Amino acid sequence: RRQRRRGDFRGHFVMTLHAIEADYFADLRDQNDLLDALVVTNRLSGELARALGGMEAERVFYAPYGVELGSGWVEPAPATGEAGTEPLRIAWVGRLDKAQKRVQDLAPILEALDAQGIPFQLTIAGDGPERPLVEASLSGRIAAGQVIVAGAIPRSELARRVYRAHQVLLITSAWETGPIVAWEAMAAGMAVVSSRYVGSRLEGALVHGSTALLFPVGDAREAASQLACLRNPARLRELSEAGFNLVKRRY
Repeated sequence: RRQRRRGDFRGHFVMTLHAIEADYFADLRDQNDLLDALVVTNRLSGELARALGGMEAERVFYAPYGVELGSGWVEPAPATGEAGTEPLRIAWVGRLDKAQKRVQDLAPILEALDAQGIPFQLTIAGDGPERPLVEASLSGRIAAGQVIVAGAIPRSELARRVYRAHQVLLITSAWETGPIVAWEAMAAGMAVVSSRYVGSRLEGALVHGSTALLFPVGDAREAASQLACLRNPARLRELSEAGFNLVKRRY
């Protein structure tokens, strides 16, 4: 503001928005007259910027996250062991927190998988303030080797160590502006089972039964039921191929 008043700055001032949280929209409203443009990565973010931040449509630009795409679709990681007994290989990737990522939902989802008789192995890739909670709530499974807490993995190694070694990406979030991990997983040939997080409907990328399998936020039993559907190799292959084509088309 000072530079503009003095005439020292004649460029454009642009803000990028990567969250669906009230304080960001309050900032937009407070600094509305200063901003020349806003770039959002999610269509709901753009709508909220107009409704809550007072931004006119012509100042809001949509630029979704993008990922590298291989030369073609890769079939999900092959099953091992006897048909019907091999574990479903699930990955959860992200920051270990409660408010947004809802890591507290992992333990009840795994309990629901047990109740449905679904064998599985889960790898948790990421770190964050709730890592002690995760390790405590899943201590027995970690000791048995059913759950692996891998910690933070460099993005350059995620495809090799996680995406290509697992069949399903599980997303439990309350809200997202992507998430980019979904597009990365789809690009590597994984199927996605996700909560119906705030930011998913208007974006229109994760469509239940078409490009992903969805469940209500916090509904452990339904999450387990959707994961169980992917014990069917044909369904897993169909969903992963649809996800790859989505990323190829849009991201």
